[in-house]
Amino acid sequence: MDPIQNPYAPGAGTLPPALVGRDRELERFDFLIGRLGRGGSEKSLVLHGLRGVGKTVLLTEFASRAERAGWSALRHEWRRESDFRTAIARLVGAAIAAHERPGRVRRALRRARGALGSFTTAISTEGQVSVGFQWEPERGLADSGELEQDLGELLAELGALAAESDSGVVLLFDELQLLGLEELEGLVAALHRLAQERLPVAMVAAGLPTLPGLLLEAKTYAERLFGFPALGALAPEASERALREPAAELGVSFSDEAIAAIMAESGGYPYFLQEWGKAAWNAARGGAIDREAVAVAEAVVAEELDEEFFGLRMERASGAELALCVALAGVGEGPQPIREVAAAMGREPKALSPARAGLIRKGLVYPAGRGEVAFTVPHFGRYLRRRVPGGAEHR
Repeated sequence: MDPIQNPYAPGAGTLPPALVGRDRELERFDFLIGRLGRGGSEKSLVLHGLRGVGKTVLLTEFASRAERAGWSALRHEWRRESDFRTAIARLVGAAIAAHERPGRVRRALRRARGALGSFTTAISTEGQVSVGFQWEPERGLADSGELEQDLGELLAELGALAAESDSGVVLLFDELQLLGLEELEGLVAALHRLAQERLPVAMVAAGLPTLPGLLLEAKTYAERLFGFPALGALAPEASERALREPAAELGVSFSDEAIAAIMAESGGYPYFLQEWGKAAWNAARGGAIDREAVAVAEAVVAEELDEEFFGLRMERASGAELALCVALAGVGEGPQPIREVAAAMGREPKALSPARAGLIRKGLVYPAGRGEVAFTVPHFGRYLRRRVPGGAEHR
């Protein structure tokens, strides 16, 4: 079949042709901005899960829904090298600028500008880069030098400006687990203040499974401030729809055997479903995707995932880190006690601490529970057992 018409869209955060199996999360977001837009209160959302489950896709969809509702959607993907104050200042500055209108400068707009002017003055004092806004500071507003207080005051003034305009602001933060404790403390405290004042500012954050614990460590009341939807593999019915619906719109059908084979191999993970759908489409002949097309697609999918999804991550690991990953893959699927991984390697658990810390820092594993560790990427253990010499010796 024509590969140019191929409807499947594997990629980092790329919206799939059929966004299925996430109705509950979409409803919660609509309810969140609906409540806040009417002066009510509602918990912000923290999505968490492994790589490839569609967290970034949902943030993209939330941004579209917010903008259709007349809200400002401020998106940012955090990195370890991100400067928190600078990034926040740029986002808030863009939101303030969007509320500017010709004519008289309203009090809420003047105060929001002044708060940002004070906030950016603190950045300049610390020697950070310019954020592109030149507004005069407002004395006594967001100028204490304490991140928690200044951020709360800055976002409160932004919220007041949005409320005056009968709109709202949603902060859409990806990879939030990369922030440090001080930044998380400041962010949670600021959102707490906004909730108390019932201002139309919400946050939807996405990150690895460790994110809820990090937020609770930052502020114990985070459990009452946020909802924590966990994203995993799609249910079988949703997985089938993700495959069938895009093809059906173009007059192409899947055989039941083809669907069963893809679901078994993909495990229902959204990213993998898109890879399999794309490869099976390209391998099919005629107007149907059958089991034979899926068999042809298998080598294509394996090569694509091994090189682009798994392999690039493995290249970041040192020798000691790779050895730990291979042992973890051999012990079993899912979270495993670090003592069992160490035993498989003939080592003491404490001896693995540097490699474990390095893997956590690189986002390859996460502490899944007390004394346990797990891969952040679905099927990564399967990949290691298949591709790394010695990877199958502990199965």
